Amino acid sequence: KIATKKMLSYAGLPTPHFMELENNVVKGLGFQVAAEKIYSKMQLPLVVKAPTQGSTIGISFVHRKEDFISALELAYRYDRTALVEQFIEGREITASVLGNEKPMALPLIEIVTKTGVYDYEAKYTAGLSEHIIPPRISREQQEVIKDLAVQAFKALGGRGLGRVDFMLDPQGNPFILEVNTIPGMTATSLFPDAARAAGIEFPELIDRILKLALES
Repeated sequence: KIATKKMLSYAGLPTPHFMELENNVVKGLGFQVAAEKIYSKMQLPLVVKAPTQGSTIGISFVHRKEDFISALELAYRYDRTALVEQFIEGREITASVLGNEKPMALPLIEIVTKTGVYDYEAKYTAGLSEHIIPPRISREQQEVIKDLAVQAFKALGGRGLGRVDFMLDPQGNPFILEVNTIPGMTATSLFPDAARAAGIEFPELIDRILKLALES
């Protein structure tokens, strides 16, 4: 996740402001001193992530200063480095990308959860999240997000398939959260839903992915 954020920033693509905090550095400074350094450069609310994990494992949403240290401790249970990111309030949109030299973005999906957070439980429990296709945004915004998704996929050297996750703030500005190079393929997953919306049923989708892999 950290390498992805750096590459997105280098490519000039919009991604929330972030910092990385190594566990040994934080222990040397002291958790409270490290927290104050973050507060001097970033404003609440924040998102603290374990950067090598997936499915929102090791992630915390920090709305109060007193919760920041426990969020770091959770991230350090999984990784030696924590990714601290500015929280973006708004709509959660995901763009699935398919292809090699000429990747294309599949129909976008807006994610709405019953819990308000698209966490591990919401991702893998049927009925806890709703996939809205097309998302409740203008066609112009959809095209902007699709274009950004393809740019991000190319910037990271993506091939075959990927999923680019966005937050759309209240002013309509899209921010790339991350690029998932091995998107889920379960009954509740986003990528198969996006493919189906494009007229690609699951058996054909798998066939296309295999053919793209052989091209590589």
